[in-house]
This record gives sequence, structure tokens and C-alpha cells, in this order.
Amino acid sequence: MAERRFYYLCESGTVHSFDELPSVCPDEFAAARRDFQALSEQLRSLLNRLAEPEHDLFFWGDSTLDVSLEEEDRTTLSGLLAEKSACRVLDVSGPAYSFLLYRRLFAHLGDGGGRVLVLPWNLRSFSEEWLPRPSYAFPQAMAALDFMSAAGECEKRAAFEDYFIATRTDALLLETLRYKESTPFFITTHPHKGVLYYCYPASAISGRLSVLRGLLRALRAKNYRVFSYLLPINYFGLKELCSAGEHAALMRNIGLLSGFLSAESNLFADFSRTVETEHFEMVEHLFHQGRALLAGKLQDALGTLPGFAGRGVGWSKCDTSLLRPILPEEMNLAARRIKLAVPD
Repeated sequence: MAERRFYYLCESGTVHSFDELPSVCPDEFAAARRDFQALSEQLRSLLNRLAEPEHDLFFWGDSTLDVSLEEEDRTTLSGLLAEKSACRVLDVSGPAYSFLLYRRLFAHLGDGGGRVLVLPWNLRSFSEEWLPRPSYAFPQAMAALDFMSAAGECEKRAAFEDYFIATRTDALLLETLRYKESTPFFITTHPHKGVLYYCYPASAISGRLSVLRGLLRALRAKNYRVFSYLLPINYFGLKELCSAGEHAALMRNIGLLSGFLSAESNLFADFSRTVETEHFEMVEHLFHQGRALLAGKLQDALGTLPGFAGRGVGWSKCDTSLLRPILPEEMNLAARRIKLAVPD
């Protein structure tokens, strides 16, 4: 296969190859290089925190672990679990997550020493509403992780090219805007958004099981005990809205993912239908009382894990700002470069 070269339409209106950019656009190229190196350092800092021996439990997840902006009690789900289970919890949650990003991050973890890694599974993250979002692809973080893994300069250069393309062009911005304008999935005021979130075809899950299986088995091979659970959703409110066919699709998806995670995790629990509607801020975000109920269920589940015992209450939060989604307004609108991939 012919090697691909990447070209950019610069602000001046001239087209240049990637190799020419350092001399033609030195300031912009240097800024991209600094951003990329800073992100790589942030990732190294995050991985160093995950290697600290004082944590009993690592709690991954997305924004459903956090609190409502209007709530007085600011205790997150992971904080409540630390209090109830008397264990030292490191919260590694971010606004959203990607299985592919997790796979890259987990590849850098060392021996887990038998510690527990909690993985909440959001049914929504398999849906057509979630997966096509360019902002949830985390291209910069994944390119930086590839850069950190690369043995040779050629691979490192390729990773930086990927980062440059993702951050210094408006291609991703335009793709995001087209997605937002062309589909109802993005509209949070959609009256039946719960149906769009959870009642998708079974192939949305089955087509990704090989990636998830590799991710979970790699963690267990590194001596982590994986506790997977299905996030609570506003099941009882959703049940009133959806048709019989949509409800059947929801139950099928819950069953499919539950069976898989039960077989591939050290511990599994299905909490998808355990919290009443009044405890939800939205279809999957919980108010304090709902978080407290869920923390109690998590504590009970952990009590069934052989040999698990906390070493006293402790809670800390990783800085995962580098893992947040890219929003359209944050893209670099000044750089009007367009990536063109053409064979030699």
C-alpha cells in the first residue's frame, strides 16, 4: 500500500505537507508540539497516581458519579462508597469515557497487587447517541498514549501527526456541528431520549465484545480484581414511555451485557433497575439520596468479594481534565487548515 502523506490548507491559503509545516508555520507547529508534550506529561502524572500503593480501590466512570450543580451535599458516589466501606478510594472518573481510551490507559498499568478496579458500565455508551460523537473519541489523549508507548521515532512522529490533525484543524469541529444539526440523538430535550439511549439493536453491544473482553482480561492478568456493574438508569420512568418492542430491546441489551460482564469480571452486579424515578436528576444522573442508595449497594456487593477489606476511610480524586470531551466552541477556529490524505 502506498504511503499516505498529509497536507494542510494554512491560514495563508497555501497548501503544505506535514514535513514543511515547521518551517512554513513555525509558531503554530511549535504550539501544537508544546500542547502535545504537556498532555503526555499529564498522562504520565495520572499513571503515576494509579501506581501509588495506598489505594484499595480505583473507581473509574463518567459524569454519573458526580453531583448536581444545585446540590448542597457535594459528596460524589465514590466518596460515599469510601465512607460506607471504610476503604481508600481513588476516583478516576471523567465527564465521559471511551472503551478504546480505557484500553490504551490500562495497557500502561503495572501490577495491581490484588486491588479492586471498579468499572461502571453505562448502557448509553453503546448507543447511536454516544458512539458517533467526535468529541467523545478523545483523539488527543489516545495519540499521546500511543506516543508514550512507541518504541521508535517513526511511531512517535505518526502519533504527533494524529494529534496535530485532531487539534489543529477544523475538520473535527465541522464533523461535530454536522452531527449536532443532523440527528435528534444529540438533542437533550428529546421527549424519548431514554429510548434512544438504551433501546438500540443488539449488534451495538455484540460487535464490541471482543474489545471489551481483551480489556477485562488484560486487567485481570495484571492482578486487578475487576468489579463491573451496570449503572442505574431511570428504568421505571422509561418503562412508561417506551413501547412493548422498545422495552423488549432494553431488557435484551441489559441481559446481553450482564451475561458478558458476569463472565469476564471478578465481580458483577446489575443495578440498572434498582433506583426509583424520584432519585434521578435526569435519565442516569442521581441526586444525593440516589447516590447514597447506590453506594450502599456497591458496599454490599464488595462485601461478597473474597478477601476484600478496607484500610480505613480515604478518598482522593485524580485530575482527569485531560480526558474531557472536546466541545465545538473549544476548537481552534483561527486555524483554517484542512487535512487531505492522498496516496503518493
